Amino acid sequence: MDNVIVTPHVGFLSKQSLLDARRVALEQIVTRLVKGTRPDMARNKEMLAVR
Repeated sequence: MDNVIVTPHVGFLSKQSLLDARRVALEQIVTRLVKGTRPDMARNKEMLAVR
């Protein structure tokens, strides 16, 4: 396509988005370790069954 320009960008990157990402990661750790439940946003869910 001659009329399309594709450039890399980080549209989500802001101070608030970084804080939100840290908060979500911490919530997932707490959920898994303290409450004993599985994280909602696991990237490799097949590893959850491995002990």
